[in-house]
Amino acid sequence: MTRRHRGVSPGMFRLGRRAGPRAEKEFMQFRNMATAISLAALGLLVPFATHASSVVFQEDFSGAVPGGGSEAGGAYGGPIAGTQFTAPGGNVDIVGVLNATNFSCIGNPGGNCVDLIGNQAAGGIVSTVGINLTAGATYTISYVDILQGFPTGDSTPVIDFDVALGTHVFHETADPTVTAVTLSFVAGASELGALLGFGTTTAVDTVHGPVISDIKVTENLAVSTTPLPAALPLFATGLGAVGLLARRRKRKAARAAA
Repeated sequence: MTRRHRGVSPGMFRLGRRAGPRAEKEFMQFRNMATAISLAALGLLVPFATHASSVVFQEDFSGAVPGGGSEAGGAYGGPIAGTQFTAPGGNVDIVGVLNATNFSCIGNPGGNCVDLIGNQAAGGIVSTVGINLTAGATYTISYVDILQGFPTGDSTPVIDFDVALGTHVFHETADPTVTAVTLSFVAGASELGALLGFGTTTAVDTVHGPVISDIKVTENLAVSTTPLPAALPLFATGLGAVGLLARRRKRKAARAAA
């Protein structure tokens, strides 16, 4: 009856008895080394993911002239010069201190902002530059908002507006407190030329609206990487070691049987 040791085959045990304790120890060390090399190589062959983040849209209204154009009594209706936005419905105001002065932008004191309500009540803006959305990627829209014209820090009044990027829509609320907002979503499908828009859905009066500044859209892509060129040589080394191990076993078995 052949005795069995845990983790050692019967053939190996007979080889160990005939070859002696030292040979058996060397044999086990060599086998463990070959196994470790092969496992390390297999680990390198498994794909892993990294993330690539980039800003795909940004607008701070620093190129706009505060006050508005000549149309609609001094408010912007249509393209807003010096920016990547247009006001397709109603009109909006540019407030700030760059290029001219029209009040001040509480959320961006040294720069410019857009007030989504000009002098015709509800208004809004839409980007003139499209953004290509990739299925599976995460997109984050960030901006600063405040409902100006009321005591800063109050929780009332409030005004509602929508933020949309392509087919993805968020329903937001602004109050007289400066708020940094981030909105994120994962694109379920790819969209070419998706437009970014901000539009009011309620109003407290005909002149005060959500004042928006520092708009940014960030894309976060998951990138799968499989470093095959680096892994294959190591894997081949492990296989070669296993093959050498098998040949040594056959030769020792043949000598023992002679």
